[in-house]
Amino acid sequence: PQYAATHQLAVIECLEDRDETLQRKTLDLLYRMTNPVNVEFITAKLLDFLRSTTDLYLKKDLTLKICRVAERYAPSNTWYVTTITDLFGISGDLVEASVAQNLMSLIAEGTGDDDAESEAADMELRREAVEIYASLLDKPLAKLPRILLETMAW
Repeated sequence: PQYAATHQLAVIECLEDRDETLQRKTLDLLYRMTNPVNVEFITAKLLDFLRSTTDLYLKKDLTLKICRVAERYAPSNTWYVTTITDLFGISGDLVEASVAQNLMSLIAEGTGDDDAESEAADMELRREAVEIYASLLDKPLAKLPRILLETMAW
């Protein structure tokens, strides 16, 4: 993975190849080379690929990997909320319930710090989460996955 990072764009281009074995190996390599610096870029590419695949096994595996990198390397709480919400919309019930619980805990509890700055950041996160979920109400509710509807209702 450390050598792949210098060739990140070339690795990502391998996702365009028709060879499914190469795609799977590329997805695994991208997952393993994700770090705090490239998490946003790689996660966006993984989500794009997830939208286009119809392979259920691959979808489950990639969903789990996206959850892991989002939890491990999220650059901000807002990015995490947005990313996991996108993942709910793409993968639906393939996302483990514990991910929804972690998301709801983050929104409810925030950083857990009691200082004024943290409280303000926590309130801002809640406001942004409400805006994200309110914007989804413009879509037909029948098309929203159950896990996403439950998170929004909570």
